[in-house]
Amino acid sequence: MKKYLFLLLLIVSAGFVSAQSGRSEIVIKDADITATSGTVNWTKDNVYVLDGYVYVEAPTVLNIEAGTVI
Repeated sequence: MKKYLFLLLLIVSAGFVSAQSGRSEIVIKDADITATSGTVNWTKDNVYVLDGYVYVEAPTVLNIEAGTVI
């Protein structure tokens, strides 16, 4: 249990550090990912902050690049 808590804290800490290292912070609201959005790509160049519940409506596809901070 302590091991997982440590890993979670490490991941969260990495997110805060990376947010201050030149990455843009983008706030995502539910209305931002709709059925008319097509394909949405989240890249590791940004930090994505979810404002409440966020749903991806079909047929939209959400691609999240490895290393992306959410």
